[in-house]
Amino acid sequence: MFGREMLTFQNWSEESNIDEILAIDNRTTEIRDHFENIIPDTVNTIAQRKQTQSKYQDKDNNILYEALRPGTTVYVKKEGLLSKLEPRFLGPFTISKQTHSGNYKLKNSDDIVLDKSYPLEKLKITIENNEPSGIYTVERILNDRIYRRQQQYLVKWKNFPESENSWEIEENFVSMIPIKQYWELKDASKSTQPVRKSKRLERVHL
Repeated sequence: MFGREMLTFQNWSEESNIDEILAIDNRTTEIRDHFENIIPDTVNTIAQRKQTQSKYQDKDNNILYEALRPGTTVYVKKEGLLSKLEPRFLGPFTISKQTHSGNYKLKNSDDIVLDKSYPLEKLKITIENNEPSGIYTVERILNDRIYRRQQQYLVKWKNFPESENSWEIEENFVSMIPIKQYWELKDASKSTQPVRKSKRLERVHL
């Protein structure tokens, strides 16, 4: 067509084309394996990571899919400027009921219902009836960092494996005692480290 010789089908039965046939067959096998195994595994891995990420985001944002039941133990987030070691939460309180607006009425330790109602984002849920909750016991703080201009601490949780260690901001701590202990130990370890002498100064004194 248009002065060019038409391409013809190759004779794959010829012995000289066996290597090409094997190469195509291998490539076909690779493509089949890619679609049958690699892609499903990748999709499954992505789904698992999304689920894990969603779990931590829900925890950070205090997201629940059911209303808190009466009798659930909670803490209330303190407002205003707080000192470094001042507790970030008040309580414990228990849920009395949920209002029509979605807020919660709380009872104190004397079983008196507070006048004010609180939205969910102002509450921290504690452990009750062995159910998962938003408050866990800090076993120890392992490290610290500044992430997105916020001080964070790497927490080892009591009765949880190392794989569940997580970075937490100061606002997520009910008590500031673990943070205080962490800095005291860190400062103490710095003070006990030997001071390395400068080799340049050593040569000068010699």
